[in-house]
Amino acid sequence: MDGRTKCRGDGGVRPERQRRRGCCGRAGRPRSRPGHRHCSRCRTDPAHRVGCAACGRHAGAYRLPRALNRSRRPRLGVRLLIAVVVGLAVLVLDQGPLHNWLQRQEAQSLDWRFRVHGPVPPPADVVLVVIDEAMIDAAGGWPVSRSVWAELIRRLTTVEARTIVVDALFEPRSQPGDADLVAAMRAHGRVFLAVAVAPMGDGRLQLMAPAAPLAHAAAGLGHTVLGLGVDGRLGHLPPGLDVEHDTLPALALAAARAHGQDPGWPQDNTVLLRPYGPSGTIFTVTASDLVADAVVPSLAGALVVVAADAVAVGERFRTPFDASLSGGEALATAIANGLEARTLQPLKAALPLTLFVAAFGASLLMGRWPAPVSLALLALLTAGLLAAAQALFVLHDLWLPLAAPLLALALAAVAVEASRLVLVQRAERVLAIERQNLQRFFAPPVAARIAAMGEVGELDRQVEATVMFVDLVGFSTYSERVEPAVAMATLRRILAQVEAAIFAEGGTLVTFLGDGCLACFGVPEPAADAPARAMAAARRISAAPDGELAISIGLHHGPLVMGNGGGARQFQFTVIGDTVNVTSRIEALSRPLDATIVASSAVVDRVRDQAPALLEGFVEAPPSSLRGRTGHIDLYVLPKQGSQGPGGS
Repeated sequence: MDGRTKCRGDGGVRPERQRRRGCCGRAGRPRSRPGHRHCSRCRTDPAHRVGCAACGRHAGAYRLPRALNRSRRPRLGVRLLIAVVVGLAVLVLDQGPLHNWLQRQEAQSLDWRFRVHGPVPPPADVVLVVIDEAMIDAAGGWPVSRSVWAELIRRLTTVEARTIVVDALFEPRSQPGDADLVAAMRAHGRVFLAVAVAPMGDGRLQLMAPAAPLAHAAAGLGHTVLGLGVDGRLGHLPPGLDVEHDTLPALALAAARAHGQDPGWPQDNTVLLRPYGPSGTIFTVTASDLVADAVVPSLAGALVVVAADAVAVGERFRTPFDASLSGGEALATAIANGLEARTLQPLKAALPLTLFVAAFGASLLMGRWPAPVSLALLALLTAGLLAAAQALFVLHDLWLPLAAPLLALALAAVAVEASRLVLVQRAERVLAIERQNLQRFFAPPVAARIAAMGEVGELDRQVEATVMFVDLVGFSTYSERVEPAVAMATLRRILAQVEAAIFAEGGTLVTFLGDGCLACFGVPEPAADAPARAMAAARRISAAPDGELAISIGLHHGPLVMGNGGGARQFQFTVIGDTVNVTSRIEALSRPLDATIVASSAVVDRVRDQAPALLEGFVEAPPSSLRGRTGHIDLYVLPKQGSQGPGGS
């Protein structure tokens, strides 16, 4: 012997150390896939049975194909197609109908990046000197006289400020104090003045410079135009403006160059500013303290911006950190950016790549695993995209677009999930059809159990149930007198009523038997009220026929075995046991007892406890013996209409 299980081919199995539960031994393991022969007798047949045709091992192990076993996930090609379509659609929308909306969302994402990173320290040599309310009131209101400006410049010269930037627009006409201011500016030698520009009718810009003596005394002139983003926040600075056939530099650029740092900003493009924090982040000194010789930190070598900061004076800007940043501090921020040669660089060229990465990632992650897992992976992908954008922002001052990629990610995820739901609904429709088909051959409770099981052999078990036999009395004679089609139509009509009554009470119609049927209550699932349900169904059925046809019903309660009573290939749900045999013989007694329903005491006693009203009209029959059995059985009958019942005359 080789230690394997041998197939004798005669229906028996001789086990001799079964390896891995093998059935008949050539390979020592059960069948697992079609077409793979372990020996000449083992196979997987078209009926989905796995086992050996000769020895019968694994008999009854049927594997029913179910719609739930079909793929409910979109194919890889479908996901990739969804990603491509979504990516292209978002690119088109970004350049068309959704452009403004996406730009606003992008600006919000930039604000989020600023807030997450938090304030950063500005260059220490940039100082803001503000002309506050107290000094304006002392000078008689705004604008303050040229002499006040001269005094401030002289004071800054005394403290050795290296570069002075005056953020104030002086009128072109001469005013008292001009000579004093010119002298103070020349004494310092590095004072820069702001100039205004105004649009002309032909679209060109006109320069509105201060009085000639002031312009000549200044080390340089520059504009203070600061652009706003789509969300109204402080956004960008044009390094140069074409004014009267010349290029007027930004005051921030001119001051940074004079202070020894050329940021290299292109003149023909805008520069995105990077705020440092809320108001007060740039070191600030009040002009009142400076003029009054109050103790102030050393300003030696500093680049000082002098600007007004009072109610109704100067501009205010919104930033990610502040809703009302003064114009002077905004200019100081631009100068500080120039000194650090640090500006925000938008990665517009990376938009298509980022967008398609998000779309493909979402398409590949969604629909492949259960919804919670897919959503968790999608959240990780989103977090990774946000983390990458924040890292580029913090480490390299790069602005990676997020709004359009996140939109593509969401749309791709929704599209894949929608396609998965379509497949699920299709599979459920197929499953519903298969269940309907099962219910055409099996009772609904049995069909539901079969659909929920992997192998119908799981149905085999012993239960306590109530058995019903139904027979159509006189149908054979009736069918001889009428056309076959008429007889068949009558049979279908009456059996349909019988079927409806059984199903209405939760019974299982095991099989039709010619002009009758076999039904059970408490099968396949046990039910304590099975006798009462069976009696209720019998009362309904007794009213089904009409004319010369009559119904006879037998009821009995007891143990039985249910399961597959078919062969190796064809499944047949059935019930067997002494209870079934007794019920059949009880139904046969309905003729001599002249009754419609004949029920054993095992049924009646239980119905009396559960629903006594169902026993109305029943009478006890004389002790009766059953064909082929010894002894007597206690029976109760419902006499036929107009009959006296057992023993009646």
